[in-house]
Amino acid sequence: MRYQEFKECVLDAAKEMGLEQYELYYMESESMSAETMMHEIGAFSTSLDAGACFRCIHEGKMGYASTELFNKEEAFRIVAAAMDHAENIEIEDEVFIHGTGDSYVNVEAQKTKEPTSEEMIALVKELEKLVYKGDSRVIDGSQAFVGFGKEAVALCNSKGLDLAYSYDYSQIGAVANLQEGDAMYNAFKVETGDFASFDIDKLAKEVVTDAAES
Repeated sequence: MRYQEFKECVLDAAKEMGLEQYELYYMESESMSAETMMHEIGAFSTSLDAGACFRCIHEGKMGYASTELFNKEEAFRIVAAAMDHAENIEIEDEVFIHGTGDSYVNVEAQKTKEPTSEEMIALVKELEKLVYKGDSRVIDGSQAFVGFGKEAVALCNSKGLDLAYSYDYSQIGAVANLQEGDAMYNAFKVETGDFASFDIDKLAKEVVTDAAES
């Protein structure tokens, strides 16, 4: 069950249980990364995480409950759990739920290229190769890595608020280890931005230069 369907189940549960003020917050993150070691892909990983937090005002107090499961039964459970939490909480602070009349900044998400796993692997292997070519003193232990991630958040409540925002990001980096006689030098450099605009030639030169001058 995805967020929109789960949201409807939560709102139905809240109404069925007689709640008048409540709020659902949702966050989802997805990431993919690859790194090299000794001219091979040393690690490649993907992850997808999501969670939701429901809060409500019940008997004049704020109650909370959270979940990482998304089905109808869990929607009803977190509503009941939040109400139970409110009944048992001892804090007497004033509580409120924000409404649609409040001010929210309209932020336009930057559009970036979402790479495939093949593109990430090819780019990170080429970056490591450029690091080794950058100086004859570069030794094993030098490596490169690349990552891409997406985040999404959503907020809705009983006062008509229904907001959603998503964004993505890419990063790339390298470690250069140099050896000259008994002396060892190293440097680390990372950049963030649009995957499609990364300049790996420039990055490789800079990290090798930084290591040589350290």
